[in-house]
Amino acid sequence: MNSRYAGIMAMPAAMKQRTVGVIVSTPLQYLNALELVEELACRERYLAIQEAFYNLLDFADLPGFASWRRVEVVPAGTQLPEQRAGRYVRCLVDLLTDRQAHRRIGLMLEDWPPLELVVIGNPYEVIHQDFAAQSAADELLICDDGTASAVFDPAVNSRSRQLRKRMIGIRHDPLAHAWWYTAYPQGRRQHRLLLNTYSYLRAQVSRRYDSSRGADDIWFLGQPLVEFGVISATAYAELIRSIATNVYRGRRLRYLPHPREWPTCLGSLAAAAGIELAKRSGPVEIELIRCECPPARVGMLYSSAFQTCHTIFAGAVPFDVFEPDERQLKPCNGETRIMRDCYAYFRAHVRDPHRFFHQDAALDWAQAGTEQDDLLGENA
Repeated sequence: MNSRYAGIMAMPAAMKQRTVGVIVSTPLQYLNALELVEELACRERYLAIQEAFYNLLDFADLPGFASWRRVEVVPAGTQLPEQRAGRYVRCLVDLLTDRQAHRRIGLMLEDWPPLELVVIGNPYEVIHQDFAAQSAADELLICDDGTASAVFDPAVNSRSRQLRKRMIGIRHDPLAHAWWYTAYPQGRRQHRLLLNTYSYLRAQVSRRYDSSRGADDIWFLGQPLVEFGVISATAYAELIRSIATNVYRGRRLRYLPHPREWPTCLGSLAAAAGIELAKRSGPVEIELIRCECPPARVGMLYSSAFQTCHTIFAGAVPFDVFEPDERQLKPCNGETRIMRDCYAYFRAHVRDPHRFFHQDAALDWAQAGTEQDDLLGENA
């Protein structure tokens, strides 16, 4: 076991060099799954990509992509924006999409050799659970899906999710005896934990990254809060404008949109907030690997990039975390609850050279202290 966190176990030798099947939906899930597969030294490795907000081309230039024996695609269903579809319409579309994905996964697994290990990227995703259930593998391992996994609650199981699982034949909880491969070990003693230190990805970037080649630019990571119905477009634009003018005055702020942000909203945001929109071809971790000159700082709201970049780059790329005043957010929105939990985590773990800002009652930005515990209990 890990001496710092009693719940963290050493990688079981019996799981190494086994035949593994992986399903992911996002580049970040892919990076975490690849890290695990490399640590397990799996030679027979098979990858399924559930196309939703990303497609196959978004993964093709990521590290290790050529190492998979087979790469298959589970086609995306109809994506319905949060504000433009009722609950029952969304549930019906999900049910139809699930049936198609269920059949696709079944045919895919029939064509693969029997899997001994299965890795899923998102424990909340019904299709990922279906992949695990249909595989009948000996062991299930779950990778982090960003900050959502840091606050994962297995009790959160909506009626629609329960119905969707029943309709495709999931009769038991496939997550009950899973291993968790995580960079967020704190507060998860009820799970069997394996620590993700990003040693594989760090080795990939150490040969290319020169921390001395800094720039004055600020990168800011966008979040789809408008699309999720958490905040109005006007309030979100004012939020970003206040950060740009009050915290980064005189610096060029390049806004890296989240893939789920609507293009129509982005145009209005750039005009209202006075910022520059930047093209983004993948997760910020990969953008930082690709760029010739890293930014001076990276600003964000509650992106999981803080954890992964801290682990991979240590303090070479300083991050600023911004917590909006809760009165601007819709209290009954599920994403607002996730934000609240994520900020509690960040508030406890952000330390120098990273900074944590909170918006006070006057909607000004105040920097919190940075004398908290290190993210992993030891300096990177």
